[in-house]
Amino acid sequence: MKQLKYLVAAILLTTTTIAAGHTGLDSSIPADGAMLMESPKTVELDFTADVNLTKFEVVNKMSGAAVEVEFTPSATASSYFSVPVAELAKGHYQVNWALLGGDGHQMTGSFDFMVHGADMSMMDGSATSMPMRTHGADMPSASSSEAESSEDNESHSGH
Repeated sequence: MKQLKYLVAAILLTTTTIAAGHTGLDSSIPADGAMLMESPKTVELDFTADVNLTKFEVVNKMSGAAVEVEFTPSATASSYFSVPVAELAKGHYQVNWALLGGDGHQMTGSFDFMVHGADMSMMDGSATSMPMRTHGADMPSASSSEAESSEDNESHSGH
């Protein structure tokens, strides 16, 4: 019986250590699923721990074309990254990222957002007063449910 207690304790400790070792995206601006009235000047990623960001791209989901970004893989680990992006036309975009965690695990993820533009109107041609998120300092970061949904798009490799 005593050996069983030690075995259970070892399994719990190992599981906790493995779970704590993986890093995920805590939040992003724009948030996953955001609908923006104007193009963001930057895309911001906030991870749960310090990582080396090894890949960052923004892709137009309709054309499949990559958008110009000013990204260089990080030489030093950080939990926060802000990447300048070129002016985005109206459309649906996907951000793809990859990282190397402090524990040596590689991880990838993605999230989507849309740029509607200031002249968005209803089907009948009338202007809408539908509240939309705008990019700026007053925009809150992703909520925990948005962060969880973006974590659904993450994948781990290496164990």
